[in-house]
Amino acid sequence: MSNKIYIGNLSFRADPSDLITALEEQFGACGEIDDISVIEDRQTGKIKGFGFISFSEETSVKKALELDGQDLLGRPLRVSLAKENEKRD
Repeated sequence: MSNKIYIGNLSFRADPSDLITALEEQFGACGEIDDISVIEDRQTGKIKGFGFISFSEETSVKKALELDGQDLLGRPLRVSLAKENEKRD
């Protein structure tokens, strides 16, 4: 199992730093977080509505997956295991 999860349905209107803080608060109880990234559009800099969280331990990932559907800044989160990028030709 990967130590990285996908977080979807993030607020498009939130400030990226506020969103990262909210994710730290919500998922910090699951275990030690190594990294949080909120994906932004390269051209506009606006949040694309999803991101990733990497944990130190697999047990933290299992706890985080249980938060699927929980509210964050007024939106129900989509939480799942992150998929590896497929190689492009």
